[in-house]
Amino acid sequence: MKQNRVIGMNLRGGWIAGMVSSPKMKLEKELVKLNRDGWSFKFALDSKPNPAYVVLSMLCALVTLGAIYPIPSYMFIVEKEVSDI
Repeated sequence: MKQNRVIGMNLRGGWIAGMVSSPKMKLEKELVKLNRDGWSFKFALDSKPNPAYVVLSMLCALVTLGAIYPIPSYMFIVEKEVSDI
């Protein structure tokens, strides 16, 4: 029997986030962790931000001089084979 799971990934951009970790590294670390736990990646859904989110993101980037910039999140669909008990 297969078990499915949805993982939400919230990302941040900007020059502060770039110094600490990149969105690519965060996604890669999460996928490696899931694979190590026996989950297999099936599909990724990117969010379709509405215009209000885009305006607030730009405002946040402007106010913080590009230090912080919210990036739309992703949802990963993973599955794992589990034994029936």
